[in-house]
Amino acid sequence: MLFTMALSGPTLFAPLLRHAVGLVRQAPRAGLKYYVLLILTDGCIHDMQDTIDILVEASSLPLSILIVGIGSSPELKKMEVLDADEKRLTSSQGVLAQRDIVQFVKFSDHRNDGYDLAKELLAELPGQFLDWTRCATFCAWCFLMF
Repeated sequence: MLFTMALSGPTLFAPLLRHAVGLVRQAPRAGLKYYVLLILTDGCIHDMQDTIDILVEASSLPLSILIVGIGSSPELKKMEVLDADEKRLTSSQGVLAQRDIVQFVKFSDHRNDGYDLAKELLAELPGQFLDWTRCATFCAWCFLMF
């Protein structure tokens, strides 16, 4: 049983996300599958632009990323940019994400209510899945037409 945990920095998401994107791309296409990556972090990431670039690239894949911010660091507020609810992410090359694939939740906002934490963390997942199926269906239809 884990009683204590110490998180340390720097916090880099890009290597993890590159690996996850690679696994999703290599997965067999037979039988549609959708992937969910859960990340626990104790602060703001130190590779924000690289992370955004990978998230934009991953926005066409059957993938959602759930991020839980642990602790009370004021830097966690900066992580909300990844949860592109109000404005879609744009890569450093000017490419717009096809869809929002990230849900960010601060653990401290739900410290005494695990149900509420799970509810908020999973709130966008059905919509993200449906957005991907619409995109995948449209892309397959375009491929067949041309």
